[in-house]
Amino acid sequence: MGRLKPGVTLDQANAEVIAIARNIAADNPKTNQNFTSASVLPLDQIFTPAQLRQTLWAALGAVILVLLIACVNVMNMQFGRAALRAKELAIRGALGATRWRTR
Repeated sequence: MGRLKPGVTLDQANAEVIAIARNIAADNPKTNQNFTSASVLPLDQIFTPAQLRQTLWAALGAVILVLLIACVNVMNMQFGRAALRAKELAIRGALGATRWRTR
């Protein structure tokens, strides 16, 4: 497992790893006969198969949708609360009182 340098493409890393694998196989032919190739893959492809990745994106979309609905509900409650206090605030303003309750 490793991290690519900035500017190095996946193909460049793959070519270098294949060359290293062939050198190791040539240096130690008895123990590394079958070790003639290697590959570099992104970490997300190793841990999450394609079908699971699609499921995770769908779950993320569902979570974002539920969060959006919750935010809209809170916004509506705040608007309803402000609408209920509109008459009270108008009366308080006419009498010269502040907007804040002193309870």
